[in-house]
Amino acid sequence: MTPTSDTPKARLRPSALFLATFLLVLTFICVRRAYAVTTVANKIDYSFQVASGAVSPGIVLPRTYYPILVQATTYLPTATRGVAGGTVAYNAANPGVMSWSTTNAAGCTNPVERGNSGVIGTDIMCVSAGTTTSANSIEIGPTVNQIRVDNDESATTATIISITY
Repeated sequence: MTPTSDTPKARLRPSALFLATFLLVLTFICVRRAYAVTTVANKIDYSFQVASGAVSPGIVLPRTYYPILVQATTYLPTATRGVAGGTVAYNAANPGVMSWSTTNAAGCTNPVERGNSGVIGTDIMCVSAGTTTSANSIEIGPTVNQIRVDNDESATTATIISITY
């Protein structure tokens, strides 16, 4: 007996072909997404040496309206090495403001900083251990969607900032 269009075997072929094509397309979509996830960087590291009384160049926050993890460490001068970190978000709605909740280095005046501001130069975390809040800090600037290192120490500081988004 030869299959005709009325037999069940002949009617299954188009649906099986459709199902195989659908699964192939779905596989390519998933592979493309997996490739994008593994190739797009979501962590950026910056290293600055900032002279006494100076500020570093600004770091533009990579996303607007999303929480961004900012971690910082100061390793020079050795007497004030410290680690700080927290979450920062930039809200671009007029007027633009930055919001943050951070933990300061041990020995800073305030153990936790949290706030909401659009003022350039506002400290968002203290990085130098055993000093005041403004000694070596991460602050808003030079624009509201950027952060920078502000060095009020008496010597040049070396600071690493890691941004994860």
